[in-house]
Amino acid sequence: SYWIAPAARGRGAATAALRLLVDWAGDSPYVRELVLWTHEENAASQAVAERAGFRRMPERDGGRRTPERDGGRRMPERDGSRDAGGRHWPAIWYVYPLSP
Repeated sequence: SYWIAPAARGRGAATAALRLLVDWAGDSPYVRELVLWTHEENAASQAVAERAGFRRMPERDGGRRTPERDGGRRMPERDGSRDAGGRHWPAIWYVYPLSP
């Protein structure tokens, strides 16, 4: 998740920070990909992800993640498609594959 103070928005800070995270994670031999999601109505966060080199994963958009939809991987307790109160929070998913 990334948030930028309103007065600092539009200056590339979120994109730069996300690129730094990608560079840092890319140095680890244990990280194969980075995955993030945004609220489907948050165009600014979607633009940050795309400018940082993430690509859309439309097969994951909208619904809850399941092991079947996520290649059998262990799933986190909260998957981003619901808020803490259990209300549906539709998500747009992105991935940044890192070199093996």
